[in-house]
Amino acid sequence: MYSVEMEENCSVITTLDEDDAYEDVKVTIANDGTVYMQQFNEGISREDIIYMSYNQLKDILNAIHSPEGCYYVIEKVTL
Repeated sequence: MYSVEMEENCSVITTLDEDDAYEDVKVTIANDGTVYMQQFNEGISREDIIYMSYNQLKDILNAIHSPEGCYYVIEKVTL
């Protein structure tokens, strides 16, 4: 299950593990292209945060459907 919220300066996606084995993951995509991934870490009683660019997030999404190898993504320009 996931939710999508649109805020003034970002979009927030929250995914919940339906089996309740993992903590929720929140992905915030800021208007400046910065992506933040957050998940609560019980071991340290605080959230772990990963910062990346929007292009890195797109690479991760593309990699899910790719066979083993190294890739460089080139975006098509459509008119």
